[in-house]
Amino acid sequence: MKNSIRALPTAAIPIALYGLLAGGAQAAPLLLSQSPQATIKEPPPNVVITIDDSASMGADGLTAIRSALAATFTEDLIPDGSIRLAWQSLNRCQNLPLSATTAPGCGVNNGIRLIDRTHRNNLLSWINNLTLPSPSNTPSHKAMDRVFRYFQANGNHNPWRNNPQTPSDRNELSCRKAFHVFMTDGSWNSEHGSSRDGDGIVMGGGNADGV
Repeated sequence: MKNSIRALPTAAIPIALYGLLAGGAQAAPLLLSQSPQATIKEPPPNVVITIDDSASMGADGLTAIRSALAATFTEDLIPDGSIRLAWQSLNRCQNLPLSATTAPGCGVNNGIRLIDRTHRNNLLSWINNLTLPSPSNTPSHKAMDRVFRYFQANGNHNPWRNNPQTPSDRNELSCRKAFHVFMTDGSWNSEHGSSRDGDGIVMGGGNADGV
């Protein structure tokens, strides 16, 4: 894997949006509002938010992210029922659960769920209580891999279920759009305490991906 995340000023709150597709070659997207039945609304997309909680963010960087999320996730800008939301971070919250169990360090119900007042407040409460572990590194590629695997998942709580929080509801919509919003201050590196990132990439330069 090549280093593809470029360092940007923290104050700019760089956000990387990645449209994650479930299959191979895709046809050009057609909004349901453009279909013959113009009254049909597009289904709420799945959105995963990843927060960089590495020490390099510093108090100012984390404060800026908190402010950005609080300003964005208002009911006026993101109404109840408009998106389905999950969240994680690089160090404190390293799990997107495929069960009813809340992941350690992730607050409450950080798996995909239709946004409402409770889920919105859970997100903002989690980020407001997030602390920066020291020392810590920036394993961004691992966080992105977790999102990729989450969107590939099957099972009772997978993010394509109509209601991932209710295992008895087995209906799925695989054509639902999905996005990853990644808020970070710089490029990736290994997890703390190792020159090898666990995926076989040795840090320190060179031809890391063998290509």
